[in-house]
Amino acid sequence: MGDTMKKREKKTQNTPLVRVRPMLLWITLVIIMISGPLALVWKQVHISSTSLRMDENRKLLDSLQKEMTTLRFTSNKLSSTERIERIARKSLGLEYPATSQIYVIHIPSGQKGTVLSRTQDIVAFLRKVISGERS
Repeated sequence: MGDTMKKREKKTQNTPLVRVRPMLLWITLVIIMISGPLALVWKQVHISSTSLRMDENRKLLDSLQKEMTTLRFTSNKLSSTERIERIARKSLGLEYPATSQIYVIHIPSGQKGTVLSRTQDIVAFLRKVISGERS
């Protein structure tokens, strides 16, 4: 009796393990069979959405490049020397200076002054010129 009981105990202990392994194998197979096609579908969806975004970005880039070309053309047209000169003459009444109106400012190369003092000297000189003083 003792031997048969030991054999039955061993069978009952081994039986659940034998049933669990095939069940885990089947569950794993089912998960693989489901996740494989899902992964392929996800990949295609991702590729399609990325392609759509790239097309939208290409269209946006093309429109921005056209706008940039238009803006460059407009900028070149508005900053042309002839246009600026025409506006200066007609709207502002400006003319080219006469030779007596041209002043050359000489700054000695050996003079070490700060930018601030040079700026102050230039502002003082311009005040004299505007007021009509000669020095």
